Order: sequence, then structure tokens, then C-alpha cells
Amino acid sequence: MKYRFLIILCNFFAILSCKLQPESNRNNDTETRIYKIHLNPPLGSTYHYDMTNQSKIEMEVEGKNIDNNNKSTTGINYTINKDSLGNFIFDINYDKVQLHTKNGDSESDIDAANAYISSEPLERMLGLLLKATMKATIDSTGQVKSITGYKELGEKVISGLNSNDTYSITMAKSQWEKMVGNGIVKKNMDQVFKIFPDSAIHIGDTWKMNSREEGEIALNVKSIFTLKTINDNIAIINSEGTIKSDNIPSTLMGVTGVVANLKGTQNGQFEVDSKTGMLINCKIKSEVDGNIQMMGKEIPLEIKSSVDIKGKQVK
Repeated sequence: MKYRFLIILCNFFAILSCKLQPESNRNNDTETRIYKIHLNPPLGSTYHYDMTNQSKIEMEVEGKNIDNNNKSTTGINYTINKDSLGNFIFDINYDKVQLHTKNGDSESDIDAANAYISSEPLERMLGLLLKATMKATIDSTGQVKSITGYKELGEKVISGLNSNDTYSITMAKSQWEKMVGNGIVKKNMDQVFKIFPDSAIHIGDTWKMNSREEGEIALNVKSIFTLKTINDNIAIINSEGTIKSDNIPSTLMGVTGVVANLKGTQNGQFEVDSKTGMLINCKIKSEVDGNIQMMGKEIPLEIKSSVDIKGKQVK
């Protein structure tokens, strides 16, 4: 079970954000119009997003190739309002959470919709997301300031465990935080909203985002975004990035002192409504390879992942 959680978490590599560093990179001197692209959705509106994350993990252990293919599909509704400070308040409702994992000849499917009739702990756990409403506070630059509601769901998971089984309780808390808190809820929001420059830009301008992806293996991502064009209020933004592990020892599959030496690249294209800042389409692809040092052995590792997001206003 712990290994399955590890593999599922690999599905959620994506882009985080940091300080903007705009550059003038215009090829056409006549493109002098300045654009302010930021989050500004209509209050009371509802947007629906379908998100698909896929990854293929290849390892070589003692001369044997081990392949893992994983896919997660989520459907999310965001209903939007504002607080007294001008931040946007997003009510978050999931209507679909599906996970598919193939590890060699072993294959499994998890569907949160089957939670009430399932004996699978993970399926029952994810079913809680389908009947819950969480809230996120986001500012106009797309920074997620807080998320509430998912920890309360986690407490429901914990309450169903044997109170004397401290190990299982500790593991459940950790898995819920990684998989749901950071892995699904926050990661989904980062993929949709953390793409904005923090100042006005021209077509052709670029901005940089440096981030750290926490997890069993910590990864640092450096990305450069470019505003390619704006047609009919649709901004086309491209991204190119590099990914690198920081070589800090971590715990992987219950083994302590694991050191990763991984490097890779990430490329993406985003279609954003320039008036509301809401994402319409997004495709991201990443490739990471290298090795991990575990139990005195050097294990080659390669990860290929993709993200596909489609969004629309439904109210």
C-alpha cells in the first residue's frame, strides 16, 4: 500500500511559482500594447475543470526493468466570491476522482464514485472528496494563500482506524496530507492558477518562476514563461523549464538515507482568458532521469509525465 501511494504521488509533478523577472523580448516593434494578465473572474461564477495527469516510471533493479504506468482523472467545480480583503474565495467541489495504476502485470483502478460499496481503503478514502466542499483563498496573482476543509476530511479517515494502532494513524495522516492536501487539492490549484506575471507585460515578454516540489524526492523547478500572443481575449502562454533534485537524503519506500540524482525538462502551453485570468486549456510534459542511491545500490530511474487540463465557465 505504501508503494502504491508513492507511485500515485509521482502523477502530480507540475509547476509552482516564485518571483517575476520580466524581460523585453519582442520581435515586432509595433507590438507596444501592455497587458495586465491576472486573476479576475466574475463573482458568483462557477468553472468546471477536467484534469488528467499521467506518468510512466522506469527503473532498473538488479538488471531487471520495472515499469509503472499511472493515470489520474479529476473533475472539479470552483465557485468564486471575494473576501473583505479583495482575495478570491473558491468553493471547491470534486465530482470525479479516478486513479489507474499498472505495475508490470499488476493493474488496479480506483474510482471514488464506488466508495460506498468498496472494500478498498484508498477508494473509500477518496470518496470523501465527492461529498465535501473545501475553500481556498487566492489573490489576484494566483497565489494560493490558504485551503481549508481537507484536513477535516482527513480526521474522518483517522477516526475509522484503531486508536491503539499509532503506526497506522501516523501513516494515514501522512498519506492524506501528501496525496489529498498537497497531491490533489493544492496541486490541482497550482496547475490552474500559478502562471501569472506580477506586472504588466508586452507580447513576447518573459517571466521566471522558481519552485520546489516537496515529496519523497525533492525537486527544484526553474521555468521561463512567454506571452506568445493574444487573440480574441485568449492569451497563449508557453513555458520551458528545467528540473533537478537537490541530493538531500530522504525516505523512500520506507528506506531512509535515499539520495536522488535526477535532472529533466518541462514544457507547457497555456490558454488563458485575458479578461478573467481563468485557464481554458493547458498541456504540460516533463521528462526526468538519473538514478537514486538506495541501500548501497545505484538504481537508474526515468519518469515521463504529462498534464492535460480543460476548463470552462458553467455558470
